[in-house]
Amino acid sequence: MSDQAVVDEYLRTFAARDWEGFAAILADENLCRVGPFMDVIETKEDYVEFLRHLMPTLINYEVRVDRVSQCGPKRFLVELSEIFDVEGVRTEYPQADLFEVDAAGKICGVSIFMKTPYSKPPVAGASAADR
Repeated sequence: MSDQAVVDEYLRTFAARDWEGFAAILADENLCRVGPFMDVIETKEDYVEFLRHLMPTLINYEVRVDRVSQCGPKRFLVELSEIFDVEGVRTEYPQADLFEVDAAGKICGVSIFMKTPYSKPPVAGASAADR
C-alpha cells in the first residue's frame, strides 16, 4: 500500500468508525497524536479507546476531506472539516492535519490543527477580516 493510500485508509476507517481497521493502520510503537488542545496520545490502544468513547458524543458526525497533499517523504497534509451538531446547531470545524507514515507503512504521527472561524485574535489587527 502506498503512503498516501495509508493516509486514505486512516481517513476511511476513522469516518466509518471501523475501530479494528483503524487500529490496523496505526503504528504499534512510537505513535504520537497531538490534538488541537495540545493533548497527546502515545499508544495505539489509547488512541483507539479515546476515539471509541469520543465519537458517540458527536451528534450527526461526518468528516469531509477537501484535499490530501504530500509535503515531504512520508508526510501528508490533509485539509478536512469535521461536522456535527452542537446544541442542535450543525457546526463545521475546518482543520489541517499533518500525518506521518513510518517505514512499515503505518501511521505514526498525527498533528491536528483546527481553524477557529469567527474567533477573536489575541492582538488587534491580526485578522485580515478586520481590514
